[in-house]
Amino acid sequence: MEKVKKTVLLGSVVLLSILVFSPVASQAQILGTFSGGDGPKIRSIAIDGDLPIDPTSSVWGKAPAVEVKVMGQNITIPILFNPTVSTVNVRSINNGTWIGWMLEWSDPSDSFMALSTNQFRDAIAVVVPTTDAKTFIAMGGPGTPVNILHWKADWQWDVDNGRYLDRQDAYPNMAYDLYVGDKETKTTGEGFQGIEGGYNDPAHNSRVPVEDINKLYLPGSAAGNTFSTRDHPRQTPIEELVAEGFGTLTPQQSQDSVGKGVYDDGMWKVVMARKMVTEDPTDAKFQRGKNTDIAVAVWDGGNREVNGRKAVALWHTLAIEGGSGISAGDGGGSMPPTDSGTSGGGGGDGGSGMLIPAIIIGVGAVVAAAIFYAARRKAAPTISK
Repeated sequence: MEKVKKTVLLGSVVLLSILVFSPVASQAQILGTFSGGDGPKIRSIAIDGDLPIDPTSSVWGKAPAVEVKVMGQNITIPILFNPTVSTVNVRSINNGTWIGWMLEWSDPSDSFMALSTNQFRDAIAVVVPTTDAKTFIAMGGPGTPVNILHWKADWQWDVDNGRYLDRQDAYPNMAYDLYVGDKETKTTGEGFQGIEGGYNDPAHNSRVPVEDINKLYLPGSAAGNTFSTRDHPRQTPIEELVAEGFGTLTPQQSQDSVGKGVYDDGMWKVVMARKMVTEDPTDAKFQRGKNTDIAVAVWDGGNREVNGRKAVALWHTLAIEGGSGISAGDGGGSMPPTDSGTSGGGGGDGGSGMLIPAIIIGVGAVVAAAIFYAARRKAAPTISK
């Protein structure tokens, strides 16, 4: 009877450990954990001519679409259990000099404002390792960084409209005091300079032009913060970043990516493109004939998704094809034409997605059993002679 009790108790402990560790193991499997996931291969088709940055270009239809599954990020805080996006269709083309991706996903609304505390933007990111070494999907690791191309809907609005979204767009009837400008024309305030009629005169100026404000009154811009600098219209909706683990996400000094996003009939279509080889030492290098790894992350602003609250994919193999390319046709892009390219070795060749989950569950069961027996021995009564 005692043996049966021990068996039942041990079985319960093992079952409990599986229930506790299975979500972690499942997440590890879905995230791919380290580069070389089991997801379907994404082919970067070779083309002749310019890469189109217009997502509606027919050239993108010549590249096969791969459905990439995504799930809520729940490895680190802040986590997301209920993402609204479950799949992203990914296409890729290259002309030997530039490489690009077109990403499509369903979204019930186009969220392009992130000006107030209850507003969040739609966004999507492409993640690639910068070395051939296997690296952790969640922001890479020390010595094995990842490159991130992050498209943002509010940045796209800035590019499309030739000005920056500002506080007045969220609060059009807001009241504000006089801002000190750099213009020569005197305002109604004694000793202040600004535009004709003053910044608060709706007859002459219904907005506060950021570029007119004295930089001494914009400390972020004066300090050179890239997010605060508004000296010229935004040139690209994409931010390039590099990371070597949690908490290390850093904007790159060189911002070379181009792209465009359009929203129509409940679907986002976003193109991101950059040179295959750049002078930036922190950039990933792409080579025709060589495979690498790629993953995506997507944010639905309407679902209050921001930062770590996102839907993520496992690592997929990106096969960069070369040779004689298909015609770009109506490409209409701004990238240079094809060059010959070179061939390289293999990249991410896939791995066993079930090995790591099995190890995690097994270790959890062993640890739980050890704790159980240690507690039993400690609690067992001693017999004195």
